[in-house]
Amino acid sequence: ARGALVAIHSTVQPATVAEVAAAAARGGVDVIDACITGGAAGAAQGALTVMAGGDAAVVERARPFLDCFAKKVVHTGPLGSGCKTKLCNNLMTYLAWTAAYEATLLARAAGLSQEVLEEVTGSNGNLTEPMRAFLALHKAPDAARRSEGFQRSMRGFVEIAEKDLAATLALARECGIALPGTATASQIMARVYGLDDPNRR
Repeated sequence: ARGALVAIHSTVQPATVAEVAAAAARGGVDVIDACITGGAAGAAQGALTVMAGGDAAVVERARPFLDCFAKKVVHTGPLGSGCKTKLCNNLMTYLAWTAAYEATLLARAAGLSQEVLEEVTGSNGNLTEPMRAFLALHKAPDAARRSEGFQRSMRGFVEIAEKDLAATLALARECGIALPGTATASQIMARVYGLDDPNRR
Protein backbone atom coordinates (compact mmCIF):
# COMPACT_ATOMS: atom_id res chain seq x y z
CA ALA A 1 0.00 0.00 0.00
CA ARG A 2 1.12 3.55 -0.65
CA GLY A 3 3.11 4.86 2.29
CA ALA A 4 4.27 1.41 3.37
CA LEU A 5 7.89 0.58 4.16
CA VAL A 6 9.67 -2.62 3.12
CA ALA A 7 12.88 -3.75 4.84
CA ILE A 8 14.89 -6.34 2.91
CA HIS A 9 16.71 -8.59 5.38
CA SER A 10 17.99 -11.19 2.92
CA THR A 11 21.64 -11.22 1.91
CA VAL A 12 21.21 -10.43 -1.77
CA GLN A 13 23.11 -8.52 -4.41
CA PRO A 14 22.78 -4.72 -4.18
CA ALA A 15 21.36 -4.67 -7.71
CA THR A 16 18.43 -6.75 -6.48
CA VAL A 17 17.70 -4.17 -3.79
CA ALA A 18 17.77 -1.40 -6.40
CA GLU A 19 15.33 -3.29 -8.62
CA VAL A 20 12.90 -3.89 -5.76
CA ALA A 21 13.15 -0.27 -4.62
CA ALA A 22 12.48 1.06 -8.13
CA ALA A 23 9.38 -1.11 -8.48
CA ALA A 24 8.16 -0.19 -5.00
CA ALA A 25 8.67 3.53 -5.58
CA ARG A 26 6.16 3.44 -8.43
CA GLY A 27 3.55 2.46 -5.87
CA GLY A 28 4.67 4.97 -3.26
CA VAL A 29 6.41 2.37 -1.09
CA ASP A 30 9.76 3.04 0.60
CA VAL A 31 12.47 0.37 0.69
CA ILE A 32 15.61 -0.07 2.77
CA ASP A 33 18.05 -2.95 2.82
CA ALA A 34 18.33 -3.99 6.46
CA CYS A 35 20.67 -6.96 6.53
CA ILE A 36 21.20 -8.65 9.87
CA THR A 37 24.02 -10.43 11.63
CA GLY A 38 24.19 -12.24 14.93
CA GLY A 39 22.80 -15.67 14.13
CA ALA A 40 20.01 -17.64 15.76
CA ALA A 41 21.32 -16.94 19.25
CA GLY A 42 21.30 -13.20 18.62
CA ALA A 43 17.79 -13.39 17.24
CA ALA A 44 16.53 -15.29 20.29
CA GLN A 45 18.08 -12.70 22.60
CA GLY A 46 17.03 -9.65 20.58
CA ALA A 47 20.70 -8.87 20.09
CA LEU A 48 21.13 -8.74 16.33
CA THR A 49 23.04 -6.04 14.49
CA VAL A 50 21.26 -4.42 11.54
CA MET A 51 23.11 -2.86 8.60
CA ALA A 52 20.56 -0.47 7.13
CA GLY A 53 21.02 1.13 3.74
CA GLY A 54 18.71 3.78 2.36
CA ASP A 55 17.53 7.33 2.83
CA ALA A 56 18.33 8.45 6.38
CA ALA A 57 14.76 9.56 7.06
CA VAL A 58 13.37 6.20 5.93
CA VAL A 59 15.88 4.32 8.07
CA GLU A 60 14.85 6.40 11.08
CA ARG A 61 11.22 5.63 10.31
CA ALA A 62 12.06 1.92 10.39
CA ARG A 63 14.26 2.12 13.49
CA PRO A 64 11.51 1.50 16.11
CA PHE A 65 10.65 -1.77 14.39
CA LEU A 66 14.29 -2.78 13.93
CA ASP A 67 14.99 -2.00 17.58
CA CYS A 68 12.52 -4.73 18.55
CA PHE A 69 15.05 -7.41 17.62
CA ALA A 70 18.37 -5.57 17.26
CA LYS A 71 20.84 -4.38 19.85
CA LYS A 72 22.37 -2.04 17.27
CA VAL A 73 21.13 -0.46 14.05
CA VAL A 74 23.86 1.05 11.87
CA HIS A 75 22.92 3.34 8.98
CA THR A 76 25.51 2.22 6.45
CA GLY A 77 24.73 4.77 3.74
CA PRO A 78 22.57 4.86 0.61
CA LEU A 79 20.32 2.08 -0.62
CA GLY A 80 22.31 -1.08 -1.25
CA SER A 81 25.05 -0.28 1.25
CA GLY A 82 23.49 -2.55 3.86
CA CYS A 83 23.87 -5.53 1.54
CA LYS A 84 27.40 -4.51 0.61
CA THR A 85 28.35 -4.27 4.28
CA LYS A 86 26.78 -7.67 4.98
CA LEU A 87 28.74 -9.27 2.13
CA CYS A 88 31.99 -7.82 3.52
CA ASN A 89 31.06 -8.99 7.02
CA ASN A 90 30.25 -12.50 5.81
CA LEU A 91 33.47 -12.62 3.81
CA MET A 92 35.45 -12.05 7.00
CA THR A 93 33.52 -14.87 8.65
CA TYR A 94 33.97 -17.41 5.86
CA LEU A 95 37.68 -16.69 5.47
CA ALA A 96 38.11 -16.99 9.25
CA TRP A 97 36.34 -20.38 9.18
CA THR A 98 38.60 -21.47 6.32
CA ALA A 99 41.77 -20.34 8.10
CA ALA A 100 40.75 -22.06 11.34
CA TYR A 101 39.85 -25.28 9.53
CA GLU A 102 43.08 -25.43 7.53
CA ALA A 103 45.24 -24.50 10.53
CA THR A 104 43.80 -27.36 12.57
CA LEU A 105 44.06 -29.70 9.57
CA LEU A 106 47.76 -28.87 9.28
CA ALA A 107 48.28 -29.17 13.03
CA ARG A 108 46.83 -32.68 13.13
CA ALA A 109 48.80 -33.74 10.04
CA ALA A 110 51.98 -32.44 11.69
CA GLY A 111 51.32 -34.47 14.82
CA LEU A 112 50.16 -31.55 16.94
CA SER A 113 47.22 -31.48 19.32
CA GLN A 114 44.23 -29.44 18.18
CA GLU A 115 43.50 -28.67 21.82
CA VAL A 116 46.97 -27.18 22.29
CA LEU A 117 46.60 -25.12 19.11
CA GLU A 118 43.25 -23.82 20.34
CA GLU A 119 44.75 -23.00 23.74
CA VAL A 120 47.55 -20.96 22.14
CA THR A 121 45.40 -19.19 19.55
CA GLY A 122 42.67 -18.57 22.10
CA SER A 123 45.20 -16.95 24.41
CA ASN A 124 46.70 -14.66 21.76
CA GLY A 125 43.33 -13.64 20.33
CA ASN A 126 43.59 -15.36 16.96
CA LEU A 127 40.87 -17.86 17.84
CA THR A 128 37.56 -16.18 18.65
CA GLU A 129 34.70 -17.92 20.46
CA PRO A 130 32.61 -18.20 17.26
CA MET A 131 35.61 -19.81 15.53
CA ARG A 132 36.03 -22.21 18.45
CA ALA A 133 32.35 -23.16 18.19
CA PHE A 134 32.75 -23.73 14.46
CA LEU A 135 35.75 -26.01 14.97
CA ALA A 136 33.70 -28.08 17.40
CA LEU A 137 31.84 -29.39 14.34
CA HIS A 138 34.99 -31.20 13.28
CA LYS A 139 35.43 -32.78 16.72
CA ALA A 140 32.17 -34.70 16.48
CA PRO A 141 32.58 -38.49 16.13
CA ASP A 142 32.83 -39.70 12.54
CA ALA A 143 29.53 -41.56 12.80
CA ALA A 144 27.77 -38.40 13.94
CA ARG A 145 29.34 -36.30 11.20
CA ARG A 146 28.28 -38.80 8.55
CA SER A 147 24.71 -38.98 9.81
CA GLU A 148 21.97 -37.75 7.50
CA GLY A 149 20.90 -35.11 10.01
CA PHE A 150 24.40 -33.63 10.29
CA GLN A 151 24.97 -33.73 6.55
CA ARG A 152 21.59 -32.14 5.84
CA SER A 153 22.36 -29.32 8.25
CA MET A 154 25.82 -28.76 6.79
CA ARG A 155 24.43 -28.83 3.25
CA GLY A 156 22.19 -25.90 4.16
CA PHE A 157 25.12 -23.92 5.59
CA VAL A 158 27.27 -24.67 2.55
CA GLU A 159 24.58 -23.56 0.12
CA ILE A 160 24.23 -20.26 1.97
CA ALA A 161 28.01 -19.77 2.06
CA GLU A 162 28.36 -20.50 -1.65
CA LYS A 163 25.51 -18.11 -2.44
CA ASP A 164 27.01 -15.34 -0.31
CA LEU A 165 30.51 -15.76 -1.72
CA ALA A 166 29.18 -15.76 -5.29
CA ALA A 167 27.46 -12.44 -4.54
CA THR A 168 30.67 -11.14 -2.97
CA LEU A 169 32.72 -12.04 -6.05
CA ALA A 170 30.10 -10.42 -8.29
CA LEU A 171 30.37 -7.21 -6.25
CA ALA A 172 34.17 -7.36 -6.48
CA ARG A 173 34.00 -7.68 -10.27
CA GLU A 174 31.62 -4.73 -10.38
CA CYS A 175 34.14 -2.72 -8.33
CA GLY A 176 37.01 -3.80 -10.59
CA ILE A 177 39.03 -5.62 -7.94
CA ALA A 178 40.26 -9.21 -7.60
CA LEU A 179 39.67 -11.29 -4.46
CA PRO A 180 41.73 -14.45 -5.06
CA GLY A 181 41.39 -15.70 -1.49
CA THR A 182 37.63 -15.37 -1.71
CA ALA A 183 37.56 -17.17 -5.05
CA THR A 184 39.47 -20.09 -3.55
CA ALA A 185 37.32 -20.21 -0.41
CA SER A 186 34.16 -20.26 -2.51
CA GLN A 187 35.31 -23.55 -4.04
CA ILE A 188 36.02 -25.38 -0.78
CA MET A 189 33.15 -24.48 1.54
CA ALA A 190 31.92 -28.09 1.54
CA ARG A 191 35.30 -29.24 2.84
CA VAL A 192 35.45 -26.45 5.42
CA TYR A 193 32.02 -27.35 6.80
CA GLY A 194 32.66 -31.09 6.71
CA LEU A 195 30.03 -31.84 4.08
CA ASP A 196 30.51 -35.28 2.51
CA ASP A 197 29.41 -34.42 -1.03
CA PRO A 198 31.32 -35.84 -4.03
CA ASN A 199 30.00 -32.99 -6.18
CA ARG A 200 31.61 -30.42 -3.88
CA ARG A 201 35.31 -30.90 -3.22
